[in-house]
Amino acid sequence: SFTEQMQAIGRKPGSKYIHHRAIAATDKIARALRIAEGDPIIEITRIRLADNEPIMLETAYLSTKRFPTMADHDWSKNQSLYKLLNEEYGVNITTMEQIIKPVLLTETEAHYLKSKAGSPAILSETIAQTRDGTPVEYSWSFSNGDKSEFCFHFQRVEPEMQKGGAE
Repeated sequence: SFTEQMQAIGRKPGSKYIHHRAIAATDKIARALRIAEGDPIIEITRIRLADNEPIMLETAYLSTKRFPTMADHDWSKNQSLYKLLNEEYGVNITTMEQIIKPVLLTETEAHYLKSKAGSPAILSETIAQTRDGTPVEYSWSFSNGDKSEFCFHFQRVEPEMQKGGAE
C-alpha cells in the first residue's frame, strides 16, 4: 500500500481527501473489477502525501456490492484503504497489475499536486487483487515527475527440472 511504501522509505504518509461518490461502473472499470457495466461502485479521490508534501493524485474504484459500507465511510480521516479493507472485510491485497506511462499534468492535476500544468508526471493504472486473483480495487494515479522515483525488481523464476531424467 502507499502507506506501507512511504513508511518503508522513512517518509510520513498521509492523505488529503478530495471527494467520494457513488457512480455506475464504466466499461473499463467493470472489466478491471470483473463486474457488470453499470454496477454501483464508489469513487474515492485523494491527494497522497509524503511528509505533508503532495506527490500523488489518486482515484480508486471499488464495488459497492462487495464493499457496501465504503460509501458511508468517513474518507476525511487519514486512513489506509488497504488497512480498512482488511479490518472491515478480511480482504488482503497480495498482488497488483500496474501499467505506467509518462504524461503531462493538466491544470486540474497540477493544482492538486502544487505543480505547473504541462509538467511531466507518471500515470499509473493499477488493479489490486487478492491471493486468488480476485480484483478488489481499480485505481489511477498521477505522480509528480519531479517528486517521484520508481524502483523495480524483476526476478526470473526457473521451472523445476522434471524428476526421472533429462529431456
